[in-house]
Amino acid sequence: QLAVRLLLMTYAVMLLLNPFILPYDVSFHLSFLATFGIIGFQKKIESYFMFLPKLARELLGTTLSAQLLVLPYLVSVFGQLSIISILVNVIIGPLVPILMFSTAGVTVFGAVFAPLGIFAGFITTKIAWLLTAIVTFFSKLPLAFVTISSVSLWLLAGYYLFILIWYWNIEIKKSARQESNLRPSP
Repeated sequence: QLAVRLLLMTYAVMLLLNPFILPYDVSFHLSFLATFGIIGFQKKIESYFMFLPKLARELLGTTLSAQLLVLPYLVSVFGQLSIISILVNVIIGPLVPILMFSTAGVTVFGAVFAPLGIFAGFITTKIAWLLTAIVTFFSKLPLAFVTISSVSLWLLAGYYLFILIWYWNIEIKKSARQESNLRPSP
């Protein structure tokens, strides 16, 4: 799949430029895992929720596909499992692109006309505050997370091996479908 190849090439270039991010940069690992999860599994996971409206299905597909790869790593690094992370990510999911675009708007509008940039900054600050307030509220709920003392490296490796096999299975079936669609009908 082109998107996966581009992701791997991008991360390979990043590693060439700074090889220390591989062993030491947790955010690098998390962004890779989340991006690969979304690219590799979003459509498959969305297919399980065809009974939901399109927006809900997309939010669930994006959240679950990213969490599929991120959660085990988060647990192994931080020793905590958020019980409500999927729910919170579905809730804040629509705010993230709005925040990203409004942040870009601050730069663009501020370069063109400073008062417009200030206004865009005001809106961006309110969106960021709302996102932070939602996350803070849910993080303070009782049993929002559980502490897990340690995760076996073998268990983690086995989990990710299972995920890779699932991904390859999805890709093989997708390739077979595409190939059968290209064959002329008798």
